[in-house]
Amino acid sequence: RAQSGRQQQVFTDTSSLNTVAGKRPQVKGRGGVIMAGIVTGALLTLLGTFVLSCFQQRSVVDDMLVSTQPLPALVTTATAENHLTELTASRPLILEKYRQKLETILAQSPVESMRAGFEMVSLLEDIYPGNTVTRAWYKQVEQLSSQGTVPGYEQAKEKLQLLMDELLNNERQHRTVTISYLKSAIYDIQRCLSETEPLSYQLTSIEQSLRKGQQPSRADLQKVDDQLKGIQARYLQALQTLKSTHIPDSYQDENK
Repeated sequence: RAQSGRQQQVFTDTSSLNTVAGKRPQVKGRGGVIMAGIVTGALLTLLGTFVLSCFQQRSVVDDMLVSTQPLPALVTTATAENHLTELTASRPLILEKYRQKLETILAQSPVESMRAGFEMVSLLEDIYPGNTVTRAWYKQVEQLSSQGTVPGYEQAKEKLQLLMDELLNNERQHRTVTISYLKSAIYDIQRCLSETEPLSYQLTSIEQSLRKGQQPSRADLQKVDDQLKGIQARYLQALQTLKSTHIPDSYQDENK
């Protein structure tokens, strides 16, 4: 009986070992499945990140290109007349939207379009340093800025002031000047004024021609257009210089 008990005990112990050994392959199988899942998840994550990155890059490129598109063109009168029924039905909505847009145009600075140009070339220079587009832009702006000046007018003012000071000084000292001297001084002033006419004077001349039924020349109109752009360029550069210095908050609020 003692020997039978020992055999039964040995058999029981061996059965227990066999049971544990039989479970080991199942554990190894589960571990392989878990590792495969982890690897697959990591690969999917990397793939998703790559696809998202490509999508974001395309979106940035699209945004860059969209900003170069021209504004939508206005509907022509002929097109509008062919759809009067639809337009009449939407009259309140259209009038309100146009009113808001027109108020925005009046509220904007006259240099808003040129400001957008400066922002675009600044962005290009940050992304593509030394690119030819940026260099060409600044060269054209510099040329326009020079056309927005009237050095002859400024010189004429200085010469006129000098002449007045000289005449007053001669009057105090009871000295006289000759007519030929005055003619020479006045001629010099007129010469300076004729070199570059102020923009307002050019516009006045064009308006007078139109009232007389005369068409201004294309060269005169182009001259005014170039000077307007030049003044805008100079004004915007002055604003940028002003913003780079300390500006009171109240002044900044007024110019927003």
